[in-house]
Amino acid sequence: MLATAPLAAWAQDARFSQSLTPADQSATGIQKLSPDQLAVLDALVRRDEKIQAAPDPNQPAPLRFSQRLLPAERQSAGLTLLSNSQLTSLDAVVARYESGGENLATTRSGPAVWQPEVKAPGPEVHGMISFTYGTGSGGYSMMGGAMAVSIADPVHGIAIEAGYSEMHGKGPLLGRGCYDRYPGGYPFGFDPWLEP
Repeated sequence: MLATAPLAAWAQDARFSQSLTPADQSATGIQKLSPDQLAVLDALVRRDEKIQAAPDPNQPAPLRFSQRLLPAERQSAGLTLLSNSQLTSLDAVVARYESGGENLATTRSGPAVWQPEVKAPGPEVHGMISFTYGTGSGGYSMMGGAMAVSIADPVHGIAIEAGYSEMHGKGPLLGRGCYDRYPGGYPFGFDPWLEP
């Protein structure tokens, strides 16, 4: 049990047992295996796939997957429950799986284990909030904020944007030059033509 614990964690990366078609499952006899044994088998296949991707030329491994396993690993994966013909089929299916062959359910005409779901892009909502604070000599201070939101619908080509901002201040600089030297005055109460 202790030896199979790290292997079961490896099985999270790739689920070999879930990639088989019903015909492959029947030929290999993996229906006989318990969920724990399937998890160990998945982990062993994943480990074997990594090892076979970069084999050691000084230590050639056996050709068959089941022969590359230790006796305890075969026992933990439930391979001792399989007949010789089922074990031979399992070795062939593992070889095709590791080489990217057509034993995967996703490459057959039957229902796939996983199919990407492609959807049209939906509406997107984006927003912004800001806060401003300032202070100066003579008791001058200002505070304000702004927020904006945009909603875009790429399918229909529609975009709506709305924003609001507000600024408040107090102090000696705000009223300076705030009289009608010119019709309409100046925004923010500041006349740039007045001398200090």
